Amino acid sequence: MMFESQLTTLSHAILAKARGALESQMLVRDMSLVGGLFIVGFMAFGVFLPAHRSTVSALDELESEKARVQKLAVCAEHTTKGIVLGDATGRVTWCNEAFCSMTGYSALEIQGKRLIQLLRHPDADETVLANIMSRLAERETVDFEILALNKFGGDFWLRGSITPVTEGKRFLRFVHAFEDVTEEREIESRLSTAREESDRLALIARHASDGMAILDAEFDIVWVNPAMSRMTGYTRDEFRSSSMHELMQGPLSDPRAIERIMTDIAVRKLVAVEVLAYPKQGTPYWIEAIHTPIFETNGDFAGYVIVHRDITERKNLELELIANRDDLAARVEERTQTIMNQSFELEKALDKERELNRMQTEFVSMASHEFRTPLTIIDGIARRIEKRADRFTPDEIREKSSTIRSTVKRMTMLVERTLDASRLSSGRIRLTPESFSLRTLIEEVCDRQREVATSHEISVDLGDLPAELFGDSRLLDNVFTNVVSNGVKYSGEKKQVRVTGCVEENYAIVRVRDTGIGIPKDELPKIFQRFFRATTSTGIPGTGIGLNLVKSLVEMHYGIVEIDSEEGEWTEFTIRLPIESPLMASPGSNAEDDEPSTDLQDTAA
Repeated sequence: MMFESQLTTLSHAILAKARGALESQMLVRDMSLVGGLFIVGFMAFGVFLPAHRSTVSALDELESEKARVQKLAVCAEHTTKGIVLGDATGRVTWCNEAFCSMTGYSALEIQGKRLIQLLRHPDADETVLANIMSRLAERETVDFEILALNKFGGDFWLRGSITPVTEGKRFLRFVHAFEDVTEEREIESRLSTAREESDRLALIARHASDGMAILDAEFDIVWVNPAMSRMTGYTRDEFRSSSMHELMQGPLSDPRAIERIMTDIAVRKLVAVEVLAYPKQGTPYWIEAIHTPIFETNGDFAGYVIVHRDITERKNLELELIANRDDLAARVEERTQTIMNQSFELEKALDKERELNRMQTEFVSMASHEFRTPLTIIDGIARRIEKRADRFTPDEIREKSSTIRSTVKRMTMLVERTLDASRLSSGRIRLTPESFSLRTLIEEVCDRQREVATSHEISVDLGDLPAELFGDSRLLDNVFTNVVSNGVKYSGEKKQVRVTGCVEENYAIVRVRDTGIGIPKDELPKIFQRFFRATTSTGIPGTGIGLNLVKSLVEMHYGIVEIDSEEGEWTEFTIRLPIESPLMASPGSNAEDDEPSTDLQDTAA
């Protein structure tokens, strides 16, 4: 505004001169024609030429002022200091970009605002604020440094000056110049803290009981604390005349420890050793010597800090302990071995007892659930025979006897399954492999299930299975009985079970699929764990050992059993048995003599 005022004044002066020249021209035209030539000459050389020169001079001054203003504007915009112009009431009329960056406000947000309201911090020094207001009220220049708030509520330190601008006795505006000195204040604070820390460290070093010394990059002693001089009996000057390790060595000093110190120091490494040191006068003493390398910020080696701690008392105790250590260690070892032997025997007895209890619990549980159905069938047939014995024909008796025998056979299979599970858990199950018809075995299993589950539809398609397979047919009967009976048990309302067989690569594949309750996807990985039962099987009898037995027996035949299911829809078991069984190489082997990749003991557990 000051620049605009000066430019306006200059323009008025130029226009006034031009207007005077125009009036002079009008006067000349009204003069008499008699003196026309004289007047024309006079006007040309006496009026127009001076007026033109005056106008050109004024325009030159105007251009010069504009150039100066532009330079000042460039300086104001590109300075790192914040520049603010304010009117007589203290409201902002203009600010540069540096001030906007400093405070976070835009120029439009600052325009018309008072800075003391915009940047005032609740923790600012009220004395400084009062001094600023007092000096400005007197139209005096004031310098200050104060805590302020930016637009985002962040603290920053503001250093600046406010200068009033006057023209004569008339006050025009305030000019503010600010700079952010937050970082400078932080550096000063850290420097002050560092000085205090340095003073404390120096106090500690002077009064520490440990001997301390500092070596420079040339390994010359530059400082020792009083404790170092008391421990060794040498002054700093004496240490400077000869190396420290040479002065403190003696007949009983360990040369390997001294060599280690020298080697590690040569490569600028941290050294921590225990050595026997010799003072200038007196008896030797043990020290823990720690040599720490010092490096400048640029990585250059600057020397070493040495700390010597007197550990003589500790060493004497160690020697006393070592004297009794061997005897004590022998006695402790003997006692420990006795306790371990007793513990081992107790643990074996406890494990055996747990195993017996677990097997008994399993047997009782399975007997109560699995044996109930065949016993019910036998009891029912026996009752009918008893009531109608005189009316049964020989064919009917044979039919009933056949049913009883089939049911007894099923019970026998259940007993065998229980015994197999017990043998498997103890790792004593025995394989008796031989050639057998897998197709015939599966059909017999399905026929037995049809006799028990007369309301279920069990479809069988085994046409693609090989004619013979090598393995233990009794154990595999257990496998397929478990899987098919599970399909029947969990088939749901549709009561459909489908058994199919085929050959893929070198495996005979048997798939058993039901249309029942299914198994949740997250429980499939755990389905073969012993005693695990799916959440969908709640209310259906079962012991949780069948599928664990299936997996173990299949793996004993070097096979693979897999399961897939859709909850509420279906479940499918896939059993893969090798056509060229490795069991052919050692027929009659047991689980311990011919053990496949799966550990039976671990599987059962």
